[in-house]
Amino acid sequence: MLAVGNYMNEGTNRGNCVGFDLNFLMNLRDVKVTETSTDIKNLLQLLADISHRKDKNGMVVHLDCEHVQPATRVAVSHLLSQLRVLENNIKRVATEVDAVVQAGLDEETSFGLTMKLFVTSAQSDLQLLQSSAKGMEGKLEQVRDYFAQDPADFESETFFGLIHAIATTLQSETAQLLKYRDIAEKREKACLTLNPFSCTFSYTTYQRCVGCIHRLRSLARRGKLRLHAAGN
Repeated sequence: MLAVGNYMNEGTNRGNCVGFDLNFLMNLRDVKVTETSTDIKNLLQLLADISHRKDKNGMVVHLDCEHVQPATRVAVSHLLSQLRVLENNIKRVATEVDAVVQAGLDEETSFGLTMKLFVTSAQSDLQLLQSSAKGMEGKLEQVRDYFAQDPADFESETFFGLIHAIATTLQSETAQLLKYRDIAEKREKACLTLNPFSCTFSYTTYQRCVGCIHRLRSLARRGKLRLHAAGN
């Protein structure tokens, strides 16, 4: 995409760029193709076409979006904030339990033993959550830096929402492009069946004369249309 953008903006102050904002990818569908003889309708389909020509599986097959959409519903900053609140609350409970015991209650009583076990278990669970959160933060920072996102305004749910939207749009445009080509191929085969000597229809022509093709086939089946080789 960077190479295509630099080619289109060659000779301008927007050319020779070393990167681009991910939000720009969502605007590629708005860059329309003016050539009517091609089945590529916009710049996003051109990107998909380039990928498909290099690899028949294409980038669409390689897009693993299974876990991206759920990630859009997780606000990491809010999650980390709630962990800090939980940590403070556990500390308060531990302090209250110690205060009650020191006030004269026997720490061997049912209350003292139960609360001490609760605090110990809660602190252990909290440590596991904090360890997982720290690992998640590290991986999220790696993703942020890989895509050159600004740490000052980076929000995980917004970022993954954008990635999911880009992937979904690219899959949709690629599927549409391949569908167009499949239809064109089938129509070409149908046309060649009618007259293999003079059929040079483009995809756009097929779109405009599909009704005519069906009528010709119907006439040929009923014996009311006789086809001749070109030049006869």
